[in-house]
Amino acid sequence: MKVVVVQAMPVDGLYSDKNLPRALRLLDELANKEVDIVCFPDGYPSTGESEICRKARDINVYVIASIATKIAANRFYDESLVINSKGEVVGRHKKVVLLWMFEPYLIEPGKEFGVFKTPIGNIGILKCSETLYPEPASILANKGADIIFVQANFPTNILNLWHRILLVRAWENWIPIAAANNAVWVKEGVIYKDVELTTVYGGKSIIIVPEEFGKSMEELPLIAFSHGDFFAERRMVKALAGHGEETIFSDIDLGFYSRLRKEFLKYRRTSVQEENPRKGIDS
Repeated sequence: MKVVVVQAMPVDGLYSDKNLPRALRLLDELANKEVDIVCFPDGYPSTGESEICRKARDINVYVIASIATKIAANRFYDESLVINSKGEVVGRHKKVVLLWMFEPYLIEPGKEFGVFKTPIGNIGILKCSETLYPEPASILANKGADIIFVQANFPTNILNLWHRILLVRAWENWIPIAAANNAVWVKEGVIYKDVELTTVYGGKSIIIVPEEFGKSMEELPLIAFSHGDFFAERRMVKALAGHGEETIFSDIDLGFYSRLRKEFLKYRRTSVQEENPRKGIDS
């Protein structure tokens, strides 16, 4: 799968109608580039579902877009759309895990983490703060996701921590992660607990794969227990953006990680009541 992450520059902030024309131009720039799927950041373009669908069909790629769906006065779904290369919406993820500071007052949470099966791979999606907890990524991996796309709008001052979290999510689920953050932008006049804030968002979108060490899990101990170079960030990070508007690319062999993930996850226990699969082997 050839993955493209678009670090898009918001125009007049998120949820602005001005973002749609820019998003369409960014997609046009990817026409004839032989890519499979393009992921936009959170809140981008936020409008224009039908226009994005037509553009996906015109350039013959899958697109993951972020749309704000109004359901009542001052109440929205924060949705991710999976649009296939025919321009059809084949998956919708409504943000489940809300950021406790602001979002519960504006966003109606979704109810599940779905995996969307497509000819190019099984796609899981997380939105921004859903990456801060281990369970959402684990749920997607256990449901059969081949790759997780993350749509984010994280503040610039926590991106180093966010990258470390994503590295761990890729490791603990043995799954590639393609994370799109917005380009750097400033939001002024944010009021929280009667304090006016100015927040700098965006930058450093990233594509991460699990550690590459061989063709089977049997080769892992040969490196891990022989003081070999292991869990190396320079190998796991396949692409990293700067601060401005840009696109990053990576070719990812989903089948390779799928085979290793099956071996890795069969020893995972979601409850201490589950029987140890190695009981009788090591005793």
